[in-house]
Amino acid sequence: MDERSSNQIRYWGVWVKHPILNVMPMAPFPTAAEAGAAIDRLSALYPTAEVGLGPAPVGSVDAVPGDTMEEKVESARTFLALACGELEPYSAVEAIEAAPHPLTAEYAGVLAAKLGCSTSEIVTFESGATALGSDECADHRWVVFRLHLQTFDFGKAETKAMWVRRQRAQAGADPVSVSVVVLPLARPAIE
Repeated sequence: MDERSSNQIRYWGVWVKHPILNVMPMAPFPTAAEAGAAIDRLSALYPTAEVGLGPAPVGSVDAVPGDTMEEKVESARTFLALACGELEPYSAVEAIEAAPHPLTAEYAGVLAAKLGCSTSEIVTFESGATALGSDECADHRWVVFRLHLQTFDFGKAETKAMWVRRQRAQAGADPVSVSVVVLPLARPAIE
């Protein structure tokens, strides 16, 4: 058995499916007991969500130069804290686009004008970066959102997202682009 297959079996992953809340899968957890405790926390917070457990995805346990398994496990724990609303507020957002480079203040202004909103409503999340820091990674992408509300109250964020979804559906637009996320968002027009 190769090291990757062995690591995949020894580590666990947790995923969440919810109609409004968009949560990144969390892995690797070092024991099924820790992953089970994560499921219990998430299920208590989001009773309408489907929360699951399985072997850690291969990508979460693959060797990456400079990464240790301890750092990967700590990242999974940090993503759990994010998903539980402990590190960042809940954000009701509308996905706009993804870019291979950081968003400039000028382009944020163009997007805001196109959407008919303030530039302060244009926010980004750097994917491919860990919640603990943004080390160099070949697949970094900046996901661009329109921010509709930030709050530490999940019920308020969920209500806002459902309201915006209804508005988009009535206007003939895709309502699925609106969700609630718990991510470290940045405002390129300001920062």
